Amino acid sequence: MTHILLMVAYGASAVTLAALGVALLRGGRFTPARATLLALIASTLLWVGEAAWRLLVQPVDPTLAVAWAMPAAAVTVAAVRMLVLAASDASWKVSPLTIVTFCVHPVATVMVATMPELRALVLVTDADGTFSYGPAFWVHLIVSYMLLGGAALHMYGARARIPVLARHRSTTLIIAWAVPMTVNLLRTFLGHPASADVTPIALTLTAGVLYLVVVRGGFADLVPIAREKVFDQLVDAVFVINARGALVDTNAKARSMAGLDVRPTLALGMSLRDACPAIADVADLPGEHDVVCHGESMVLHIATSNLTDQSGRQLGRAIHARDVTQATRQRRDMARLHNELARGAEANEQLRAELADQALRDVGTGLHN
Repeated sequence: MTHILLMVAYGASAVTLAALGVALLRGGRFTPARATLLALIASTLLWVGEAAWRLLVQPVDPTLAVAWAMPAAAVTVAAVRMLVLAASDASWKVSPLTIVTFCVHPVATVMVATMPELRALVLVTDADGTFSYGPAFWVHLIVSYMLLGGAALHMYGARARIPVLARHRSTTLIIAWAVPMTVNLLRTFLGHPASADVTPIALTLTAGVLYLVVVRGGFADLVPIAREKVFDQLVDAVFVINARGALVDTNAKARSMAGLDVRPTLALGMSLRDACPAIADVADLPGEHDVVCHGESMVLHIATSNLTDQSGRQLGRAIHARDVTQATRQRRDMARLHNELARGAEANEQLRAELADQALRDVGTGLHN
């Protein structure tokens, strides 16, 4: 009876995960958050299939089944870590280096599962003929929970900017992750290797909660915008210098203003004065300044932002230069016109006073009547 209930639970989990996967594929744009959630669902589905096969076949030696459960768990851990990165930063994108880094653990477990010499270290046979977990399994378990712990710490540190950790959602997510982790640890330490693995059933609950929170909450549809692209498209010119005064970065507007062909780096050893002397002369003087850059007269509004690390140590400065030439010239033209009108009004007032005075004088003598 227990086996029948477990098979029903595995079947329901598989159908639920498949439905969530199809909904993700049909739901909208394929963003990093959507892709990582889909990877988590796929790895959990693989884990459900392995657990159902183990329950159905009930092998005498469960080593092969446990060995192939390890890659499914490793892929799930990798998907969780990527989902945390995607949730903590909407501009995060998968890079080749990211793929290599996150594939180390799953590839290592696949090697253990496929190589007989390493697979023999997954389970060991006790004196009474029963099986217990071997060194390869314990290394896999420790690495998995270390990686999950690192992801949890990253999520905690970035909780202020993670949309899915908004009010009333953090508790739901904690419960959703606590259930499969608790089930897995209880089965590992209180059960035995040949027992049914219910961890993927609990993970189905987590996948469902993540779908509701991430997808229905709209976060999965956020399109990543690289910070570099945003920085380069700022209207203001931005010159970034380090604590020693070396120019370490500029955006497109700053390079155009300074006449730079390439983005400066520390390797070039270029200072702000080398790049744009006009900006260097007014960098420490916030406000509007008339400058000449490459023979072109312009008015710039200068502002400075201090760049510090988490300990408050100053790393450098960002100098913002906004071109306000047109607005300033219009303001100055209006001020000049206002002054001319004021002088004309003053002259008219003086002339009116003189005419009034002459009207009071005798025409013949020039004396007041």
